[in-house]
Amino acid sequence: MTGFVDTLIKSFKQALNIRLLLYFLVVQIIESFVGFVVFTIFFLFGLLLFLGSIDYIGIQNIPTLLSNPDSLISVLGTFGLLGFVFLFVLFYITAVFSGIRFNLVNMFLKEDKLNIGDAFRKARPRAFVFFKIFVLIGFAILLAFSILFLFPTLSISGFFNGSGTPLSASSIVFLAVLAFASFIAVFLLTPFFAMLAPATFFEKLGARATIKRSFSLIKTDYLGNMVFVILYLALLISLSIIVSLALQVLGFFTLMPAISSFRAGGVNSLGPFIASLSIYGFFYLAFIVPYSVWAIAFETTAFRDLFFLNRAQASPKPVKKKSKKKKKHK
Repeated sequence: MTGFVDTLIKSFKQALNIRLLLYFLVVQIIESFVGFVVFTIFFLFGLLLFLGSIDYIGIQNIPTLLSNPDSLISVLGTFGLLGFVFLFVLFYITAVFSGIRFNLVNMFLKEDKLNIGDAFRKARPRAFVFFKIFVLIGFAILLAFSILFLFPTLSISGFFNGSGTPLSASSIVFLAVLAFASFIAVFLLTPFFAMLAPATFFEKLGARATIKRSFSLIKTDYLGNMVFVILYLALLISLSIIVSLALQVLGFFTLMPAISSFRAGGVNSLGPFIASLSIYGFFYLAFIVPYSVWAIAFETTAFRDLFFLNRAQASPKPVKKKSKKKKKHK
């Protein structure tokens, strides 16, 4: 148990390294830019698709489309498919940049030269495996949610037989207990989820083999892994609350006086209001950007260290052979 706590403390200190944080900031900027470009492409393509669809089915305006259920369903179905493809592309981009971050942390801790290009080349072959794990785990969670919560809710409410019976108090309590039990089950699997990314990028296994490997790693000391995750979440949530309170205090002292004077003076107070808003925006970014970069660096470092700790514990320890001393015959 002590090893897990010591590992978390070490990860926290390592994530404060300025050089590592600067590289993570660059990666964050690149990821944001790539995400913006992809979103813009899909948005423009969707807009052209929408205009082409309503022109093809002979509809001139939006009210006419809304009053025609068949046309509306066909247009929404097309957009649903486009949104589905967009999510898949977004998941793949997330997988690639997760791999870049894990490889950067690994380079840093091994005292190798930090290079985003090398990190990308190492992450690229494993990104599709991580993407497949995304899909498999997402489908499993969706299936479990449907079986444990969605279908019972629809059945109790009379959705399937068309009766539309209002939920009784006992049914609401039952569903609430079921939802809470589902939340607890997901929370208990958190150490397993924490192992998926590092196991993907540091071991040359397929998607299903990586999932099995993640389970086998946490089985060695599940309680220690759970303590690690709980302490990690408690530390991150505590720091998030502190940052949020600091921003609220900053907003109170910069924005509230400006808002009050703007209400009293109207357009004449627009200049000071914009100045106060700019000051708040500057300090907001000065707080949020470093904190966000550090939070991602801490998460990556912590889960990387946890993975190698579990792997070291799961590896069979070499057995020392006792050397036999030859007896001297007189």
